Amino acid sequence: SDLENVIDEAETDKLHNELLKFVNQLQTLTTSPSSKDLALVARTAAQKVTEILNVYADQTEEVRNQQIYDLSKVVIDIDFNSTVKNIANLNTQIRDELVHGNTPNELYDKRNTLIDKLSGMANIKVSYTPEKVSEDLTIENLNISIYDRASSTSIGIVSNGLYNTLTASLDSTTNEMKIEINSSFGEFHGDITSHFSGGSIKGYLDLINGKGTYAGSGDNTFRGTLYYEKAMDTFASNFAKVLNDINSLSGTSKPLFMASGDTDPETSPDKITAKNIAISSKWLEDSTYITTTTSTTTTGGSDNIERMKTALTSDITFYQDPSDTTSPIMFTGTTYEYMTGLIGELSLDVELNQNFSDTASTVLYNLYDSREAISGVNMDEEGINLMAYQKSYNAAAR
Repeated sequence: SDLENVIDEAETDKLHNELLKFVNQLQTLTTSPSSKDLALVARTAAQKVTEILNVYADQTEEVRNQQIYDLSKVVIDIDFNSTVKNIANLNTQIRDELVHGNTPNELYDKRNTLIDKLSGMANIKVSYTPEKVSEDLTIENLNISIYDRASSTSIGIVSNGLYNTLTASLDSTTNEMKIEINSSFGEFHGDITSHFSGGSIKGYLDLINGKGTYAGSGDNTFRGTLYYEKAMDTFASNFAKVLNDINSLSGTSKPLFMASGDTDPETSPDKITAKNIAISSKWLEDSTYITTTTSTTTTGGSDNIERMKTALTSDITFYQDPSDTTSPIMFTGTTYEYMTGLIGELSLDVELNQNFSDTASTVLYNLYDSREAISGVNMDEEGINLMAYQKSYNAAAR
């Protein structure tokens, strides 16, 4: 939903509208291709396109950074780690009470509440191991593990009074979130990111690490923030490549767009992304840097401007790497169709996951009601019992 607020083409000042303005300004330039004023207006329109792409990239990154913060600082550091610690402490208290012959019902209730909370964060498995304290007393110690359905792997996080904590951090090499276990017991140490198969932690990992169709071997295939970042990068780099190629004369590079900070885009261009796409330094210096005609005999022609206008309104092959035509084709269509398709994917993702959430909530509430019918307190029933007890007491007193 946060991403929908970013890539919102319903607003009049967003990317598609700026692209239309750019095409219209190119059309105007064809009427007087030697006009510096018209060339300046066309360049300004192109600059607005790059600025919208920069904003999309920055805001998408902000959404991702918020998810990273929420996962690492709130869900892991506060919720998960404090919950397993409190469960382990309750285990110790419950054991002490049982050893002394007491029945710690209130402690059981507190522990069950914490186990419910923990099960919302990760797919867990709860088990009990018997401990013979004396000839007449055997108690059950509670153990909890993170359970990975795919590999049938159990990673211990609570073992009676012992507990393991988690740490979430961003890998500087892969730019992906990883979760490591800090073990005080058990055989697992270090990175356990791939073993989360459910719960809110898995949801955060999908949103942060999901690359969708850009995923390589072993990558997260969910359409998360990285997927939408890369999709916008694909748009920006192919958009720039098409117009840069058209603007370049035979054997000469004349890029209209470059990566911001690129020192020499003509000879060794840096990779263009949605975050860094900018008007080339030479086009900024001279609005007539745009090639209006490729004719060497006729001056004042506009055939090349027509080529640019046609390219922006016709089908484009969007390669994953525009400089390598053997790289995967991510989309074929107009710039408008590309953005419409991307927004459509995002809308479907939001609707699908909202339906998953609603269905899961319904099942959860039904299970909760069923459990409460057995273990909960029925006020009407308790009131009737109190009346019966009162009458029995009065009769006994007489």
